[in-house]
Amino acid sequence: MKEIGEENSNYPMDRTIKWKSPRRSFQYYIVKEGIYPPKSYRAYTRAPNCYPIPDNYVIETTYGKKEKTITCYIDYYNEKPQYTIKFGLNKDEFRPKTKINGVYLFGLQLSQIKLVRDNRKKPRIIKPFSEITNQMQTIRCRSFSTSSLASIEDQIKQHFSAEDEVAINELTLTVNNSKYRIIYQSKNDDEINRQLAIVRALDYNRISRSSYRALAAICQDLPRDRVF
Repeated sequence: MKEIGEENSNYPMDRTIKWKSPRRSFQYYIVKEGIYPPKSYRAYTRAPNCYPIPDNYVIETTYGKKEKTITCYIDYYNEKPQYTIKFGLNKDEFRPKTKINGVYLFGLQLSQIKLVRDNRKKPRIIKPFSEITNQMQTIRCRSFSTSSLASIEDQIKQHFSAEDEVAINELTLTVNNSKYRIIYQSKNDDEINRQLAIVRALDYNRISRSSYRALAAICQDLPRDRVF
């Protein structure tokens, strides 16, 4: 039967985790959170718990009325986990027949540390450029241009004097044989282009619905035509 307990944890901000059930209580200190080995040989605790067993894992466990502290180690050798417990200065191999369940001695039931491990092992997946929509391609290029400009501006500070007037005018890149030209404009240039766009929108007609929509797209503070 799976034992239900309450976990008090702010890991990884705080390496100390407290766990308590109606039958027992433990305090843990995470020395090394470890990693999960490949699924091909990853081991699990027995049913009904079936907790995954990490590799390169070290935890200090305090338990019992006398608050005895031991250090527990798990390392995989030949694709099998080996459990070791250090009592004071001595290390002994863990024996499953001990009175205390090994799951709780080793803190394998702790959900917060499992969540942290799962999140850390997940790499960020970026879709290929050809598999995203035109709108997302534009957004990605715009984001790239912004972060690139910030990096270049940092390099400018390292290679030019503060008295030098250095401006980045444009950036050209090729993605999958398609060329993209990114033009950097000052805030003053952006404002001039914005005002010219407003004039063009007003020139089209006497503020028809289509003209108003064009103008509202430029002036974000104007109400949408849906509200009239």
